[in-house]
Amino acid sequence: MKMKIRFSLFLGIFIILFGVNTNVFANADFNKLYKDDQAQQYYMNSELIYSGDSFYLLLLGVNDNDIVEVVSTSFDTMYATNPCSAQDLKVDSKYMLPLVYNGGKDKNITVKVLRSNGSTNDYTGYISRAVPSSDEPSNPTPQNSKIRFLVQNTSIPVFVAGMEGTLKLEIKNIGKLSGKNISVDVKMPEGFESSQISTLKNFTSVRSKGVINYESKYFVKPTTKRGVIPVEVIYTYEVNGATTTQKEIINIEVGEGKTPAKIDISDIKISSEDIIAGDSFDLSFKMKNGGSFFCYDLVVFIENDLQGFRVKDGFNEEELLLLMPSEGAKTINFPIITSKSMKEGPYKLTVNFKYKDQYGNENTETKDIVINMKEPEVNDGKLALGNIESSKLMIVEDEEFTIKAQVLNATDKDIENIYVSAIFDEKIFPLTAPRVMIESINKDSEKIIEFTFKTNKEVSGNSNLTIKLEKDGQTVSESIYPIAIEGEEKELVGGSKPIIIIDKYTIKPNKENSDEESNIDIVKAGGQFTMDIDFLNTHKDKNVENIKIMIKAIEKEGQESQDVFAPVDGSTTFYIDSISPRDTKRITTKMITIPDAKSKTYKLSVSIEYEYEEDKKITTTTVNDELGITVRQKSSFMASDLNVPQSVMLGDSIPISLQINNTGKVALSNFIVEIEGDFQTESKKQYIGNISIGDTKWFDVDITPQNEGEQKGAIIFSYEEPTGELVSTRREFKVNVENYEAPAFDEQGENSGTNMASEEILGKKNKNSMYIKIGAAIVVVIIVIIILRKRKKNKKRKEMEALELDELN
Repeated sequence: MKMKIRFSLFLGIFIILFGVNTNVFANADFNKLYKDDQAQQYYMNSELIYSGDSFYLLLLGVNDNDIVEVVSTSFDTMYATNPCSAQDLKVDSKYMLPLVYNGGKDKNITVKVLRSNGSTNDYTGYISRAVPSSDEPSNPTPQNSKIRFLVQNTSIPVFVAGMEGTLKLEIKNIGKLSGKNISVDVKMPEGFESSQISTLKNFTSVRSKGVINYESKYFVKPTTKRGVIPVEVIYTYEVNGATTTQKEIINIEVGEGKTPAKIDISDIKISSEDIIAGDSFDLSFKMKNGGSFFCYDLVVFIENDLQGFRVKDGFNEEELLLLMPSEGAKTINFPIITSKSMKEGPYKLTVNFKYKDQYGNENTETKDIVINMKEPEVNDGKLALGNIESSKLMIVEDEEFTIKAQVLNATDKDIENIYVSAIFDEKIFPLTAPRVMIESINKDSEKIIEFTFKTNKEVSGNSNLTIKLEKDGQTVSESIYPIAIEGEEKELVGGSKPIIIIDKYTIKPNKENSDEESNIDIVKAGGQFTMDIDFLNTHKDKNVENIKIMIKAIEKEGQESQDVFAPVDGSTTFYIDSISPRDTKRITTKMITIPDAKSKTYKLSVSIEYEYEEDKKITTTTVNDELGITVRQKSSFMASDLNVPQSVMLGDSIPISLQINNTGKVALSNFIVEIEGDFQTESKKQYIGNISIGDTKWFDVDITPQNEGEQKGAIIFSYEEPTGELVSTRREFKVNVENYEAPAFDEQGENSGTNMASEEILGKKNKNSMYIKIGAAIVVVIIVIIILRKRKKNKKRKEMEALELDELN
């Protein structure tokens, strides 16, 4: 088996590399990398390979885990390392080895394949069609003009789906002649939209070994195919008075990036756990745009099913004008009624989502929600309504339909004089009597009552029909049945409605009113800033005109605030004459923030009123959008002076007491004071808490130096601003710590000459230590006196007792 694999591999590469009569290198008319889904190995306008020409080899029998190495003095790899993984050469499930000829005389080439099991296969052959530089004709013609263009990029250009990218190519003339009137064009694959008028670039001339730089911008649609994609570069140039065309295949790569709009649902809630056939329940779920682009004209609906689930009342759909990817989840609610014919078990309720993407293309998604049903209770000895059915699932305006109601007698006797009534609204009217009497129903049997109705003209939506069962003037059973009415809608001649949205906006505080460390989109209270807003016409065909834009701050949703922002020059109303399809227009305004504005993010309501042509008439509409601006008030505090003595004795403590005042215009949250340095204390970090505007807090602590000499320390103050930013400041101090040593004595009890330093140290003791020691000595003397007096009294008392005993004897 191994021999067969090796033979197949050798044969495949042999045919690719060395087959003389096969199409190893394509003829002059085979100018593409692919033809009839078969890989071609040569794509230049010549059957011969000159210096600088590039071509591909199709490798057969290799796997992703194999390592491929090229050994040659005349042929080098292009866009790939050498050696490289076979997986890096994979293009549409084929392994394509890119090579370039350097014009050398040695036409031999060896391809080494290192298998994942450690074995190695070497395949050597001869490229007969390679023309060494020394053998090329001395008098060039347009067909062998020695003008050769070759892309010099060392890495594959990479694009990201859903984003804009730039194709940059460094193109070198590796030939020996100069060319003029050069044009370069790149045939990009499907999904690439050029953001320029033309991708064709013209260059006046290029000398031999000269370089020209090609650059073109593209937007890559989110649906573009991912992976490595071959593209064609076309060169047209003049040499010796003749125009020549050259083509080259290069690879580009499309990676994952932004994704199209898609609907995600979560937090599905059903109002009842035990749902019995015929019951109603409320269904709710949260919906959001899980893609990277907006969608609009969103319709969420549930199709009515007479044998399954129906919307209980009202329209069976929810509409949303615009759903941005950054928006929070929106809650959707549907009141649902179940068919009495449903059996016990799980049922699938389908929710439909229809919307248009950023290109105006219609998309439909469905989400299935599983509802567990239970068997309806048995009417044990009761008279009740059973199933209710309509002759038509969807009824249009001005149309007849029939309702059948089942009446069940589950008692053990016949029942007479039963009334069944149909109660309806203004959307339908009866063609038969809406109240029917049943003279008699036998025990354990049923009867079917029919009512015929007709819908009114120009109506749509749901009509609630109530079926009521009565006996002896009392309501025995009642059931509500929704009738779905579909009105005839007029088709818009002009198509869909164009929508204007805020594509992006930037806020730039003026430098004199902004700290360098502040974010670019945070403005200071009382400061000026510049705001740029880009408005996008999302429609792919229609222009919008006479656009009026009004901006106003809002405190809460639906409630206008004080005028936090005011225009520096001009007003907050703007005008744009028109916006072309899928184009953007920018407005720029300078504004100032009031000095006493609170630190928070303010919402700005943007009202956009515009006109567009619909059905050959001018239509005016208004859409609303929002943007946010974060305002920050200046925070500040003041702490009292830090009094630390210049020097202390080792082991002495230093009391520190600071008064902290909030002197700014915002509250300081989570205020913390921390001691830094080689000092012992009960707690090096103290939580002060929140300090309101104008309030005062105290910080008290005793610190004890741990080492002698100059000791440095710091007090660090930190707190949070209302914006969440952490602010910290430090106040440094230092103290000289001295150590006391007792004086030494010689044998005669006198101080030795070496104890002079000790005397000097004693003379430098601080007064606090001296007073403490004097006090301690006084206490000791008092204690000794008390003890001596007690001993004297005890001795005297014993002498008196001894004298009394002598007298008794």
